[in-house]
Amino acid sequence: MTVAASYSIGTADLDDPRTIVICPDILGVTPAVRALADDLHGATGLPVHAAHLLGSGPFERAREQEAYSRFVDTIGVVELSTRLGLFIDGLDADKIHCVGMSVGATATWLVSASARLSSVHCLYGSRIRDHLDVRPRCPARVIFAEAEPGFDPRTVVTALTGRSNVRAEIRPFRHGFCNSDSPNFVADAYRTVVAEIAEDCRAAGPGRP
Repeated sequence: MTVAASYSIGTADLDDPRTIVICPDILGVTPAVRALADDLHGATGLPVHAAHLLGSGPFERAREQEAYSRFVDTIGVVELSTRLGLFIDGLDADKIHCVGMSVGATATWLVSASARLSSVHCLYGSRIRDHLDVRPRCPARVIFAEAEPGFDPRTVVTALTGRSNVRAEIRPFRHGFCNSDSPNFVADAYRTVVAEIAEDCRAAGPGRP
């Protein structure tokens, strides 16, 4: 296993203070995450940083259980959110959009109260259900898969409905539908999410039309 570094694409523009951060799932900065970074950069023209926060990895899909055990035993969601917050604080950008996937989505949800974030997208962050007290200070789009083995996402969406700055929804797919190395990957759904993130970034300031 080769220990990854964070992956970045694009350079900062002095006339455009926006950037995008991706907080991956337990597998880390995999080729699929790098592909997402490339696609977001292509859609927005903005710098994109896929944050390596796990201390090990990336892991192949076949080693998902090992990755999960390592994450639970050595990091956990709260510590991951702390690392994500420090990563964000280290960026020289005024408008930061954060995209999280699975445990990375829950970590993104936890840091959404940060004044430095302009928007967050949380993709199938199942443990958001344990942190419903969070009050995002920026627009937060929370997207759950319809089929989740461990809980009913409708209960979480109901709890978040009407919350200031939060748009919570369920899409008719399975957990991992935006991860191109997942057996649950859905290309059309992935492209829709990339377009939605790009639109939110455009709404935050000047840049590529």
